[in-house]
Amino acid sequence: AIDQSAASILLRTYLQSSPADSDDDSFNHLPPMPPSQIEANKQLLRDMFSHAFDSYIYNAFPASELHPITCKPGEFHLVRLPALTLIDTLDTLIIMRNFTEFARSVERLRFLDLEMKREFNRTFTKSGKGKKREDEVGGLFAVNQDVSLFETTIRVLGGLLSAHQLAEAFMADRVTVEEVWDSYGEILLGNSTRSNYPIATESHTELDR
Repeated sequence: AIDQSAASILLRTYLQSSPADSDDDSFNHLPPMPPSQIEANKQLLRDMFSHAFDSYIYNAFPASELHPITCKPGEFHLVRLPALTLIDTLDTLIIMRNFTEFARSVERLRFLDLEMKREFNRTFTKSGKGKKREDEVGGLFAVNQDVSLFETTIRVLGGLLSAHQLAEAFMADRVTVEEVWDSYGEILLGNSTRSNYPIATESHTELDR
């Protein structure tokens, strides 16, 4: 659980921050934030992100989102794409320097895409209705849905492009295969071996291998 008093301190120190171009002289009378508080705030942000990410992975994936009060999977009606939260979070995983979980998340999306393509072909074959277009293959990014152009652009396209650019810049030789897959060919969570899953984002936050 997130320490509410720590979150309150984070908010107060944010309000103490002085914009460089501020014309308000009152900012000049605020004491500078000590390095220890800066580090504490950074750690609090990591903990808050980990709490939210773990809650989604354990309770909602591959649904598009997690209902925060009931902790049940939900559908984001403006996009209606599976794993939407995970796609939208890829770049943040790199920013948080959680390279292992980023690599595992990419594999989760790749596996989900393959499964959806297989299910699409099975369903089409069983129904025997109509004829597929040559370019109709199914999969995670070929869902036949009406979507919000804005939300899909910022969450899906934006999430994928920013994750790609950050991965190109920071992910070289960061993660080994053994840190993503177990000996049974399943994607790992945390530093688990198969089914005994600890919190997903508290370990392996930076791997310089």
